[in-house]
Amino acid sequence: MKTISFQKGSFEGQNLGESIELSCDVCIVGSGPGGATAAKIFSEKGLSVILVEAGPYHQAERFRMHEHEGYSALYQDGGQRTSADGAIQIYQGACVGGGSTVNWTTCFRLPEATLNDWHENHGCKSLHQSDLEEPYTKVEERLGIQTTPESGVNANNAILREGAHTLGWEAARTKRNVRGCAQTSFCGLGCPVDAKQSMLVTHIPDALEHNTMLLSRVYAKAFSGSSRVEKLECIALDASGKPKNDIDVHIKAKNFIASAGAINTPALLLRSSILKNCRGARHIGRRTFLHPVVLSAALMRTRVEGFRGAPQSIASHAHITHGSEESPAFFLEAAPVHPALAASALPGIDLNHRRAMERLPYIAGHIALMADGFYGDEGGHITLDSSGRPKLHYPMSSWLRHGFLKGHKALAQLQFAAGARALLSTHTNMGWQRDALRINALEVEDYRPNSFFCASAHQMGGCAFGSDPARSVVNDEDARVYGIDNLQVIDGSLFPTSLGVNPQLSIYALATHYASRTL
Repeated sequence: MKTISFQKGSFEGQNLGESIELSCDVCIVGSGPGGATAAKIFSEKGLSVILVEAGPYHQAERFRMHEHEGYSALYQDGGQRTSADGAIQIYQGACVGGGSTVNWTTCFRLPEATLNDWHENHGCKSLHQSDLEEPYTKVEERLGIQTTPESGVNANNAILREGAHTLGWEAARTKRNVRGCAQTSFCGLGCPVDAKQSMLVTHIPDALEHNTMLLSRVYAKAFSGSSRVEKLECIALDASGKPKNDIDVHIKAKNFIASAGAINTPALLLRSSILKNCRGARHIGRRTFLHPVVLSAALMRTRVEGFRGAPQSIASHAHITHGSEESPAFFLEAAPVHPALAASALPGIDLNHRRAMERLPYIAGHIALMADGFYGDEGGHITLDSSGRPKLHYPMSSWLRHGFLKGHKALAQLQFAAGARALLSTHTNMGWQRDALRINALEVEDYRPNSFFCASAHQMGGCAFGSDPARSVVNDEDARVYGIDNLQVIDGSLFPTSLGVNPQLSIYALATHYASRTL
């Protein structure tokens, strides 16, 4: 193994011809909202930073608005990641910039009610809203986060607002991290004009201007050491993302940060034998949450063209306080209806499916996102398969299925109030419904796994933070893993529950808070 000197700039594992060893002050795994934010802050302090990313380094010229290219190149498992039983489709970024490169730009601050729940029920004593005020301000300014102008509300989102207001439900314009949005609607496939202020065009360039070495196409296998992490063991990947089994990359550092995102960060810790005896080890991978989504497709009387314009510009949190021990609360948003995404969600494989796709310009797509993690539910848990890859086990409990039922009924009520001619609930055994009668007749039993379309683009938890290692993996005071003083977790896996809002802004703020307090 050849020892080489730290070099500022970006490098690709696919170009490595031999195994190498590097050294730096801070080694960060994952270049998404958590990792890129930490890299920016540490490098601006004058520290040498190595940022490790398994995905490719694609930029605007590679984002050609082709679904068949975008999903395979930018998402985990080529866009085919699912829960272990295949019942929940999981959309998770796998590229430089992580989820920030492919998300739909919706930004919400951490709800006070969620933080209060963490204080009262999960032992998070050190984090307060006042701690996040300055980080929020910094992030919102750097990323151009502001309320969507009325001109940015497309027909799909306008239908959501119209139906909600007709019913007397709250619905309002969202905030988005964009500058000069061209309304292409292809946020989920990488912004082709760099209007989206993702990590790809903000914090990563900021970090590279200072003292950061970005290694893309390098897969982090495990942290190794005894009482402290001594190095990160990685393997180089080829241009297709497959391991180059004879090319290892080892990185020594004073401090290490896991920022690979919920699912991948817990998996990395589970693969690392040094973590087996840490005080919070038994909680690694537990309490993983998704905001599981149910979709309702509405056939409107006029063209919607939900494949044009900002994907999400309106949201309704009118039902977010309606959670109970019987069912979760949920919130409502719009979903774009690009052909491949719509085809994967609409039920059937026969002539009925073809006819639905032929109506695509007239279809509005809206989703109900379950706020999981409250009222005692444990969400999912992560294990490793024989190759060390993560498997997310996510049982559809009766509690969660009650929420799906309520969410679908709310969506049907809203869409018919907005003038829908008919709607599809995406159940495999139900066609278009021209009134709400059959939707209202649905029962909890109709939400068995794989009997309807269920998905998630929000992954949270798995390395919960808190003040008690008997209940947590990470210390909520400084984000250090209990028992290993030079290893931090800085990403969405810190959350002990879901948020009840889109998580990206909260990850930015927490990353800014913890990275600024470190060293």
